[in-house]
Amino acid sequence: MSAPPLRALPRRGFRHGSPRTVHLTEPSQEALARLGEWLGLDFGVVRQLQNPELVPGVVQIRRTTLFRFDVPHYRPDAPLDWKRVDVIIAPRLAVTISPEGASLVPRALERWEEAHRPKTPGTLLALIAAEDLDSMEKVLARFHAHHEHLTHTGSGGEPLGRGESLKRLRAQVATLLLGLGTLNDVLDRFERWRPKAIDEAECAELIGVRDRAIRNRRDAQTLHDELEELQESISGSAGVLDVESPRIVEIAASVGEHQLVRMTPAHAISGIIGGMAVSFGTLAMAVVAGPLADLGEARAALFGALLFPIGFLILVIGRGELFTENFFVPVTSVWMERARWRDLFVLWSTTLLFNLIGAAILGWVMTRHGVLHPEPADFIRRLAERKATTPHWPMFFQSVAAGWAVTLMTWLMLATRGQGPRMVMVWCMGFLIAGAGFNHVVVAAGDIFMGMFLGAPITLTQWLWNNFGISVLGNLLGGILFVTLAGYLQAHAINAGERREQPPVQKPRAARVPRRQAEA
Repeated sequence: MSAPPLRALPRRGFRHGSPRTVHLTEPSQEALARLGEWLGLDFGVVRQLQNPELVPGVVQIRRTTLFRFDVPHYRPDAPLDWKRVDVIIAPRLAVTISPEGASLVPRALERWEEAHRPKTPGTLLALIAAEDLDSMEKVLARFHAHHEHLTHTGSGGEPLGRGESLKRLRAQVATLLLGLGTLNDVLDRFERWRPKAIDEAECAELIGVRDRAIRNRRDAQTLHDELEELQESISGSAGVLDVESPRIVEIAASVGEHQLVRMTPAHAISGIIGGMAVSFGTLAMAVVAGPLADLGEARAALFGALLFPIGFLILVIGRGELFTENFFVPVTSVWMERARWRDLFVLWSTTLLFNLIGAAILGWVMTRHGVLHPEPADFIRRLAERKATTPHWPMFFQSVAAGWAVTLMTWLMLATRGQGPRMVMVWCMGFLIAGAGFNHVVVAAGDIFMGMFLGAPITLTQWLWNNFGISVLGNLLGGILFVTLAGYLQAHAINAGERREQPPVQKPRAARVPRRQAEA
């Protein structure tokens, strides 16, 4: 079946400039379907056009490539909004699709037509990416100006009003940070997977836009940190826990979306760091509890548990990654259909694998002859034997509790303002896990590995059967069921209640295509 000619498409909302460009504004689903037929696009690609639920990115089908951009729409009295712009690049064609009111594409097309250089689809794509970044830079400049105004506002103003303004500005800067990150991701993927329709010069121009995006992202991150410090200096301890469930879930979904999309070898290194970090906590616990063995095993372990959170602090401050930390943030993004289950399973499996490698490396190094004193070494051996011989059902419920506690810690880290309160929260949760004897899969593996290296009568089969499998299942159940699902349902209920309280909004009717025009 031959593709319909361009004139067969509805003319409403089209701008047909040069022979190589087609621009659609607020196209109907019928127009998008005909466009897909005309270009020979896969139906899955057509469904992605003008879909704001999908993360910006790059999709390539045969010789046609789809680029999805998010363009900022700034209003001083409203949250920062985003409009989706789609760009389809083929060897001799560029199609741009944007919503009503997005002036970025007309500006890029005007610059493209006036440029004294070959008018290729690649140059148009580079101009659109540059216009997108220019829009973000203008928004960032306005945020900087607002920050300067709030910084130099005297104490004669209302502290509460100033604090609310800071809070809103900080939220907008955080949203802009995500937008800069997604633009950076799109251009990163482009560099790794360059379409044949784009030559070396156009590729270099797009990479230059990406480098600018990286610099602007650093600038926005610095501004965000300065706003956080200013807000804390104004409000003091007030507002430490002022983030509601819907906002926490939204933050988690956004962070998890980028976490799953941008999985790199750095995740493996972060996993190794995470496994080493929590094993440092066991060493700190053993250094205290070992010499106190005369007080009894339970009392010595309780005193040692006061030092166990050192491992969690190393994990958080050192940017390590722990298997059980990924039970809330990425799971939420998958539930909200912003990421794929396959990517989540890959993240879980790789993080757990490299956590175990990190724990094994640290355990081997720290158990070499003469590194540990006899008392801490004896404590670690006894701890490893206990974790490898606990009956299955008690082990399972201890694992549920550990997954629950670590995922709750992740939730509270997102809900808590300020580094000081966050560190206190981490310390409390770490003490609870060690003091109550909860069974965390990575912590237990590190304990057992060190015990085996120190001569404890434990085999790998015994660890896998009596601890590892049960720990993984219990940690997953405790974290996802009692924290992630509960928080997700709570946020959904709060949002539903707020929608019921608001007056109904009359939705605009979809634009109709005249029958004669559609049949042309």
